[in-house]
Amino acid sequence: MRRSWSFAALALGLTGILTGTMGVSAARAQVSTDAVPVYHGQLIVGKAKGTITKSGDATIEIRDWVFKPFRNTNGIYPDQEPMVVAVQDENFRLEAGSLKPDKSGTVFKYKARGRARRARGITAVRFARLADGTWDVRLTLHNMDLSVLNRQTPSDCTPMAVLVGDDDGFSGVIFDRPRGFRSRIISVLSACDSNTDWPWIR
Repeated sequence: MRRSWSFAALALGLTGILTGTMGVSAARAQVSTDAVPVYHGQLIVGKAKGTITKSGDATIEIRDWVFKPFRNTNGIYPDQEPMVVAVQDENFRLEAGSLKPDKSGTVFKYKARGRARRARGITAVRFARLADGTWDVRLTLHNMDLSVLNRQTPSDCTPMAVLVGDDDGFSGVIFDRPRGFRSRIISVLSACDSNTDWPWIR
C-alpha cells in the first residue's frame, strides 16, 4: 500500500519554508500569502461522486466535507489566502483572491469561467464557515489522476488535504468504482488512516 506523500510534490509551486509544528501556539490573526502548512487540522470526509476516462483522468464533486481547523489557528481568510487541494502527489491551487465572500462574510465561492472550466484543476468551490468554527467544503476537481482505478477498485488509502493559507485539514480517502470497470462512475468509499508518515506531522 502506498502511504507516503512526497513533500517535494506538495511544495511544488509553493513558496516559503515549513517551520510550524502541531505545538505551534496561536499568533495574532494574520493573513498567509503562502500555502505552506503550519496549523494542522482535520478533513472529515463526506460524499463525493464523479466520472473517469479510459486514461484515468477523473472529475469529482465533493459535497458536505468538513474542514476542522487546528484549535490554535491564527485565522483563516479564504478570500485573501491561496487554497490548495492535494491528492497523493498532485496539487491543485487557487491564488489568493480567487474565492469571493458573500454579504454575510461567512461563505466564500469560486467558479471557473471560460476555458478554465475544462482545464485541469479546481473548477468550483464553496467554503462556508459554520457556527462551531468548522468549515463546510464543497468543490469540484477536474482532470485529477485516478488511473489507479483502471487497475484496481477500490483504491488504496490515498492521502488528501485542503490547505487555506497556513492551515490544513487532511485525511486518507478510498476512491471506488461502485459499478465496476465498465462504468465511468466513481465515488469516495470512505475515509481511512494514511497520515502517519506525512512530512509535516511532528
